[in-house]
This record gives sequence, structure tokens and C-alpha cells, in this order.
Amino acid sequence: MLDLMNERVPVCLESIDEAAASWYAVYVQSRCEFVARRQFTRLGIENYLPTMKKTTQWHDRKKTLDWPLFPGYLFVRVAPIPREFAHVLKTHGVVCLLGTKPGSPTPVTAEEILHLQMMTRSGEHLSVMNRLQVGARVRIRQGVLEGVSGVLGSMEAGNKCLFGLNIEILGRSVCVMVSPGDVEPIAD
Repeated sequence: MLDLMNERVPVCLESIDEAAASWYAVYVQSRCEFVARRQFTRLGIENYLPTMKKTTQWHDRKKTLDWPLFPGYLFVRVAPIPREFAHVLKTHGVVCLLGTKPGSPTPVTAEEILHLQMMTRSGEHLSVMNRLQVGARVRIRQGVLEGVSGVLGSMEAGNKCLFGLNIEILGRSVCVMVSPGDVEPIAD
């Protein structure tokens, strides 16, 4: 009998029913986000590592680098079956798949991933905060982030407001400043 748990073979994405595949948050070892992303890509596992530009000061110069938006985390899209989870967990640098129950990975909604991709591609300055607990659910109605839904935070000086996209499984929010006129409330 072939031991698939210990065999490292590329995952054939064509064999995964697109409707059955879901996004999952993966926790990786410290500073292994880019290593894990390369490994997932090599294995044929669809993945997403949200990054932001960060300027670091070295002793002789400044350098702008891609930095993980959520240090220690990235996302993979696989079918919710044990064999697919095993491929993810056997990848170098991976610690675990996140879930609300031990041993049971919790899917991240495709909408959260899509909106996170829109925010990281927007070129806007992003900041990550702990999940916003209070505030109204809103949708951005115009501009490069049109259609992104999230939580309205505080009003800031200069007639700007804080808009946050909650990534529920991580318990974190990605925030950007927007004009109050660019958002509309979402009916519950």
C-alpha cells in the first residue's frame, strides 16, 4: 500500500473540484512565510501571502522590502479533505492550519481573501490592528477599493475615517484611511 502521508508529490489542482476547494490560514515558523510560499507553489498548492512595502534602515542605507502583512501567516486553497491537509502540513516551515476547534481547520471566506487582495493591490498605506469590535459594517462604494466590505472605525483629523477588513480566523484587521463619502452602510 502506498503511504501518501510521507510521500511528497505535487498536488494536481485540476483534480480538485473548484467548488469544494476553500481557503485556509496557515501558521508558519518565524520568518518562513516566503519559504512556505515557494514550497506551496512548487507543490502546486494555490497560496496567497499578503505583503506590504516596508522601509528598513540598515547601518549604511535604507531599503524597501516586501514584508508579510500578517507575520507568521499565509493562506492556501485546498479541498477540505485529510489528504490535502496532510500535503499542507508536511510543507517545510508549516506549523499548523488554523481552526476554531483543535484538529479541524476553519475555512476563510473567499470574500475575505478577495477583499484582502484588493486592499494589498490598491497601493494605499495599510496597517494591521487587532480585530475591530465596534463600528458599523460598511462597503466602499467608489475608488480602487470599490465593493470591499468591512467595519467603519474612528473618524480622524482631516475628514478621513478608518476602514477595517476583519480576517476572522486570524483575529486581525487590515485598516486604511478613506473619505466618509466613499462608504455606505450595509443592511444586516
